[in-house]
Amino acid sequence: MKFSIVTLGCPKNEVDSEFYAKKLTEKGHKLTTLKDAEFVILNTCAFIKDAISESLETYNELKKQFGEDRIILTGCLVERLKHNIKARFIRPDDIEDIEKIFSQTYSPSFIHKQKLLYNGERLPLSALPYAYIKIQEGCSRKCTFCTIPSIRGKPRYRSIESVIDEARKLAKEGKREIILVGEDLTLYKDLIPLLKALNRINHIKLIRLLYLHPQGIKRDLLLFVKDNPKIARYFHIPIQHASEKVLRLMGRAGGERAVKKSIELVRSILPEAFIRTEIMVGFPEETETDFNTLLKFLEEYHIERIGVFMYSREEGTKSFSMPQIEEEIKKERYERASLLASLLMEKAQKKLHNKKIRLIADTEYTGRTEFDAPSSDFVVRFEKPQEIGAIFKKIVKYTGELELFA
Repeated sequence: MKFSIVTLGCPKNEVDSEFYAKKLTEKGHKLTTLKDAEFVILNTCAFIKDAISESLETYNELKKQFGEDRIILTGCLVERLKHNIKARFIRPDDIEDIEKIFSQTYSPSFIHKQKLLYNGERLPLSALPYAYIKIQEGCSRKCTFCTIPSIRGKPRYRSIESVIDEARKLAKEGKREIILVGEDLTLYKDLIPLLKALNRINHIKLIRLLYLHPQGIKRDLLLFVKDNPKIARYFHIPIQHASEKVLRLMGRAGGERAVKKSIELVRSILPEAFIRTEIMVGFPEETETDFNTLLKFLEEYHIERIGVFMYSREEGTKSFSMPQIEEEIKKERYERASLLASLLMEKAQKKLHNKKIRLIADTEYTGRTEFDAPSSDFVVRFEKPQEIGAIFKKIVKYTGELELFA
């Protein structure tokens, strides 16, 4: 059977899609383009309403092209709306049986098995010189706005041996940057031993950590990064807010103290590092004072990379029943926070002007600094063609509009 895969959502979904591709090709099915496919697997996202809308819109577009019977849904939308889906689908927990999905008699299970979704055998779907490795699935945090625990379940962790085996295979296939992902990497108790083992793989030239909860940032991790230059001086620490009251309402473990301590630890041990964060505006009961506390924090702590999101009221979360803020106020705060974020990121980019920093070539003429993760952050444009996957130091110039040139 000829099939194609469409992937929506976060890098963790990209990892799952590559597992699906490997599993199906091992069974004799052929991965092909959408144009030539007999079946399409749509790997969906459903973290918030906008993600659900995008997943359903993509499904409807594919349905026009292929018809209902030749599309198979999987991913978070399936898990969140499983009892209301009329289309063909396979739950992520059942993905080991993915070869059965081409059978009209396949009947999905509704028993939550809480499995890790893949075993490290993947078929890379991108020629880019970096790869995500998912080391952990699910979350035990109690954030009142988040649907992930209900979608992905309790935390499960891969063994160091399976991660290293996967990393070696990816390195042999030409991947030079390994990006570790999970719902919260600080829940992975053997993170430092894992990093030590990854550090010893010769062909891997850069290791990046995504999704670190502020409460989980510890001195020993930062000291290890300091002593091992192969690990990017880049910390993705989603703080969500800086007001103690709002953080408490959000159910964010550690509150304001954890947020400040995590940033201060990074600044004291690795002052050259860049911090990437996400903030949420318009959370229930957020006052103008709370909002201004958040803006002041971003300025005082000189955050270099900032993603701004408006609170999304999601059924099944504790915050759904809290007193909500008017949409116009949420939008106005989003615009103000986005403007400040742009100014702070521009300031950070200007500080890199005329500095010799580590760069990664994703294509011949474009790449990133070690302070930029794929898709999330900024691009560097090269004056001369570079070897794809090359990691080198070069002086960069700030050219305006947040862009760097080397």
